[in-house]
Amino acid sequence: KTIMDMVTLTRLDCAIASSAIMRAGLAEAVHHSRHRQVFGTNLIEQPLMQRVLADMALDVAAATALSFRLARSFDEAAGDRGEAAFARAMTPVVKYWVCKIAPPLLY
Repeated sequence: KTIMDMVTLTRLDCAIASSAIMRAGLAEAVHHSRHRQVFGTNLIEQPLMQRVLADMALDVAAATALSFRLARSFDEAAGDRGEAAFARAMTPVVKYWVCKIAPPLLY
């Protein structure tokens, strides 16, 4: 039981850390595109770059919201059976999805 509890908490940690590094990557991409000149204008003003950054921002927001929702269920699980069930069911799902989308977003 103790090891399974540790594994479950590690999955939550992985989801939150992946969300955080995705957010840092997005901030770096925005900063770079604001200062990089292409075709006589800033890269961020190019429509295709705006779409890329918007897609990144959407993935980052979704991963962050999902990770924090899972963290809330961990916080409230002791006093709420529904939250405990949510945490049990969603921990592997959230960890899988967030950790799966992080590498392609960053590279």
